[in-house]
Amino acid sequence: MRNVVISLAADGVFFANAQTSGILTVSPQNVASVTGAGDALMAGLVHAHLANFNLEDAVRFALAAAVLSAASATPVARGFSAESIQQIINDKIIIKEQTP
Repeated sequence: MRNVVISLAADGVFFANAQTSGILTVSPQNVASVTGAGDALMAGLVHAHLANFNLEDAVRFALAAAVLSAASATPVARGFSAESIQQIINDKIIIKEQTP
């Protein structure tokens, strides 16, 4: 197994491989619905993998996709795109937690 990614639900996402590991969390956000957030997380991971992101950046992108989805009352957020996901990353709402 090269990469491990585990959703911790509201506590963020754990990731690990031979080079790195960590937990990414999200600063407090308004949540309209969690329906579709897990699917958005997986879609973000697939997109990032196909774009050759390193693991931490891939998980950051995927978590931002989940944040965008959770902020929407519908399962697929209006304007769901790589650019809107990148804006969430740029807003620095995703935080890397220290791991032992």
